Amino acid sequence: MKRKIVPYRERNENIYDHLDLLVKGGSSVFLDFFYTINRRLKRAIRIKAYQTAILPTLDAAYQELKDKKVENGKLGLEDLNRFKRLAFRRSFSETQYILEIQTFNDEKISYEAKHHLWEAIIDHLIEIGLSTDILGNALELAYQAPQEAKDFLAFNQDIDPYFIDEKGMFDGLDFNRFNEVMIKTSSVKELQYIAERYELKVPMRLNRKQFQTALKERLEAQGNLNDELSLIIDQANLQKLDYLAKTSKINLSAYISKAQAVDLLLEQAQNKRVISIKTPFIDEANIKLLQEKITHFETVIKRLENHQPVAEEIQTPPRRSRFIRGILLGFLLAIIAFYLFDYFLYTP
Repeated sequence: MKRKIVPYRERNENIYDHLDLLVKGGSSVFLDFFYTINRRLKRAIRIKAYQTAILPTLDAAYQELKDKKVENGKLGLEDLNRFKRLAFRRSFSETQYILEIQTFNDEKISYEAKHHLWEAIIDHLIEIGLSTDILGNALELAYQAPQEAKDFLAFNQDIDPYFIDEKGMFDGLDFNRFNEVMIKTSSVKELQYIAERYELKVPMRLNRKQFQTALKERLEAQGNLNDELSLIIDQANLQKLDYLAKTSKINLSAYISKAQAVDLLLEQAQNKRVISIKTPFIDEANIKLLQEKITHFETVIKRLENHQPVAEEIQTPPRRSRFIRGILLGFLLAIIAFYLFDYFLYTP
């Protein structure tokens, strides 16, 4: 039995005994608490929690299809696609686990997923040394919050901003694994939803310019592109471009294939610069120290403006005071920039 004593309602309580309270508070408690501690979490924490909650159900569904295949000798197209997808059930991306839980629409599974999530979060916050007073504040927030009735998808949309991928990963999987899993388990529609979550774009079809570029690249690879054909391609509409691709025996369509959609996603994910808001806790001691440094340098600058010596090491002739003042002002700004950079940049 896990145990961590925190102050709650003027008593000392084991926070793990009150996970139900945190779950019922929904996304509002999560958002209020994480706004207070000003921290983001690795996406792996949420994936592991949801995987733990949904895997028994997915295992049962996979076994049922397997038995059906043995009994009937084969599966229908829909069942076969589901069977192939569930073969990767232990390797799903974060979005896929969220959609699976939402699809089952089972209150017990949704509750268990949120319960596992809060348990994993508390484990992590204890591990990194978050104070018991701050942990107790989570319970106080949950106690005061009304019970939330949002569905699982809406809950996750609310808390999405507080989970981030580590470098070289997308939707909780490394780029190579994401490519493999999506090609074998996903649909273009699901890939479009993933793109939407991350504010990326996966169009349903290539536009004229994209088709022209892709067709020229394939023809050039074949050694069949010449100036005349290049001009024809430049003047062709989508219908004619599709005809040119078929007559050139090039597997290219105006409609985006699943492989193309995955490539577009990963290309954008790798090129997109993600700026994370803050991780270190709001440390009052550090803030006070920064304020003291700022006050000190403001005093230095004011004295220099009045041509007053500040200390022996900076006693300079009046004609150089403007130069020194500029140096010190730059130094002050550098100090402030350093603290702000350290305060706002997240390093998981």
